Amino acid sequence: MTIPIVDRRGHVAAMTFAAREPSAFRRVAERYEQALQFMAMCFHIHVRRPIEWWTAFC
Repeated sequence: MTIPIVDRRGHVAAMTFAAREPSAFRRVAERYEQALQFMAMCFHIHVRRPIEWWTAFC
């Protein structure tokens, strides 16, 4: 399952979730679709932050 992410400036990214068992993943993805989208958005927001922000937590 690939979730496209478009920010306010028009930048585009995507996050893909996958599993060994496609049928099992499909059931989970359908049930938690909004949660997966939220996770993708959070990931995108944090990845765009400067490297200095990440090094403060390492």
